[in-house]
Amino acid sequence: MTDKLTDLNTAALDASRPEPDLKLAQDISEIFTHMLGDGKSIIDPDVTIWTADAAEELKARIADNSFEGKSLNQWQKLDIQLEGASREVVLLAAEIVFLREYPLYSALPQTRRSHVELVLKHLDSQIEVPKAMSTWMDRPSGISGFKPGQGYNGGMWRHIIWMTDFIQEWNLLSDVEQEAARSNPWKLQEVMLSVDEDRSDIRNALQALARPAVFELISSALMKKDIRDKLSHRISGSSGTTPADIDQDLLKTRASLTSEIKGPFHFWSPGVKELWDKTAPKNPAEELTEPRPRHYWLFAPGRQASKWEEFYSKHIMAIGWDGLGDLTKYSSQGEVRE
Repeated sequence: MTDKLTDLNTAALDASRPEPDLKLAQDISEIFTHMLGDGKSIIDPDVTIWTADAAEELKARIADNSFEGKSLNQWQKLDIQLEGASREVVLLAAEIVFLREYPLYSALPQTRRSHVELVLKHLDSQIEVPKAMSTWMDRPSGISGFKPGQGYNGGMWRHIIWMTDFIQEWNLLSDVEQEAARSNPWKLQEVMLSVDEDRSDIRNALQALARPAVFELISSALMKKDIRDKLSHRISGSSGTTPADIDQDLLKTRASLTSEIKGPFHFWSPGVKELWDKTAPKNPAEELTEPRPRHYWLFAPGRQASKWEEFYSKHIMAIGWDGLGDLTKYSSQGEVRE
């Protein structure tokens, strides 16, 4: 940690982390050991995949063949983009696809498995997924992880590109610099932030998986800032606006809460969420005293919800479906579809 965090009670911080969230990261720590170490694939240990060359080829396949339009979904596009790829590139793509979906709270085991298998079918000779990874893919939904926004769900290709950029950045470091980043979470974050075009959602997910004792399992940069800002009075004000400032402030905030919150918690736990989200009901089980009619609005700003973070930060909603007219006149999803 940086000097300004050395006085934090590490034992209390560790005890405050929910066990399912810690286990989520600990189970797959071997992937990060290889990613940041010898570069070997966990699927085929005889192959080195976390290399600049493999990353460059994978990025070119995604970025140079973007398939504009909506005739194909992101998985169909990836299937085409991987045709003829080397074994190293296919294995790299499979492990990246696995990593980005593994920590999702609601991801179904069969969905995780089907996406990894879609990639692995491009291998020149098939291989059986190791038992450990098969167990990870079968992790039940609804137990641990984060709930992503639509931008995350639809941003698979952006996540792959960011990951390939990070891998290339990592391989430019000297042995001394790599060792410093492996031993210091904040140095590792510095390397991630040095990628030319930051993709905060996948970066936040990966840094939490890589160093779960330090980083919150929250993918949204805006949500992190919102929580930090609303609880900054507990730590004598915010440190700044950079991602590192916000993450360090969240860690200090967690430390401040350990003195009054008994047992493990996250920022959505009862008794904690109410401290920063003033709209949260004091009694989550409390029902409305007056029933209200339910309306359904479908909203995904930009191609594959790419403008979600921007619109969220500006508190606006805007869609290009002019033909729908007044959305409040629709009473169900079926009417919207029609």
